[in-house]
Amino acid sequence: MFHLRIKKLSSALDDNSAYLAALSQDVFYLTGAPFDGFFALVNRCGNIILAAGRMTARQVGDYFGDKKVVSGDSPAETVLAAARKLGVRRLFLSPSAPTGLLREIKKAPASLNLRLLESDDLVRLREIKEKEEIAIIGENQRITRRAVAALGRMVLKKGVSEREVRRRIIEYFLRMDGDPAFDPIVAFGKNSAVPHHVAGPSRLKDSDVAMIDAGFRRKGYASDLTRTYLLGRISPLKKTVFETVKAARKSAISSIRAGVACAAVDAAARRIITKRGFGGDFIHGTGHGLGIEVHESPSLVEKSRGTLLNRMVVTVEPGVYIRGEFGVRIEDVVVVEKKGCEVL
Repeated sequence: MFHLRIKKLSSALDDNSAYLAALSQDVFYLTGAPFDGFFALVNRCGNIILAAGRMTARQVGDYFGDKKVVSGDSPAETVLAAARKLGVRRLFLSPSAPTGLLREIKKAPASLNLRLLESDDLVRLREIKEKEEIAIIGENQRITRRAVAALGRMVLKKGVSEREVRRRIIEYFLRMDGDPAFDPIVAFGKNSAVPHHVAGPSRLKDSDVAMIDAGFRRKGYASDLTRTYLLGRISPLKKTVFETVKAARKSAISSIRAGVACAAVDAAARRIITKRGFGGDFIHGTGHGLGIEVHESPSLVEKSRGTLLNRMVVTVEPGVYIRGEFGVRIEDVVVVEKKGCEVL
């Protein structure tokens, strides 16, 4: 799997260039190493050299073999040593590569003849998920769904605090031999009107809204799921908002297939919400890519210029937030297919 990824990346290079994977998520994508703290350089022939600091060089060498590792006293020094070993004059790297590293490379005397160029080749590769990646994300999503459903039935009782529910989610994930993909969002009552509320001491009251947004990480990949519960007596406004978000989610999912503009998916959800009078309360995009990172390319937002491609994995998460009162968000993960999509 990793050999094929390296081969695809190297095919875009020439004999005098290499791709520098400086972000930990990119390094994992190319190597599968269960630890970070090093960089990976790939050349036209598909050769890979790993640039590690003194403290991590031995660990990297034990995992990959010492012949593939160069080390130095600074990140820039290790990258330059790896470039020299590959015999390249140009380094392509992600536009989001650490600016501090780039400054140090440019200042180093040994880099006078080395050009640094931005490339989104690795971003594009990561957008299209392999079968193994989809299987891992799907299993992680199923675990998240079970965790949230179980807590929704057993824990969401009057008097429970947001922090208690958050703790239970984390414990569930640890028992499943994984970790939270991000700090679980648990929001009760008016806190649910804040999309990224940080769980606090607020306690669940009668007829509250309870929102849970959680993700499970195992084998390097994340899941992402949001469920909103309407408890006790449900007011007409809460019912209307909940049904509106459900309809927007359904409309967005129905619009997804390979070749559709990302902005069109956002429009499919936004159209429903706006038509029902809540357009100003939908304050974020409809979804985002999911994989090694919780938020990846592409973005399903109004101004996106991207297009959905077969085997992309994206979230669909429309929401309506009535400021100072409550919010509703429902989120699922789908795999883009040629004629539609599959909900994981």
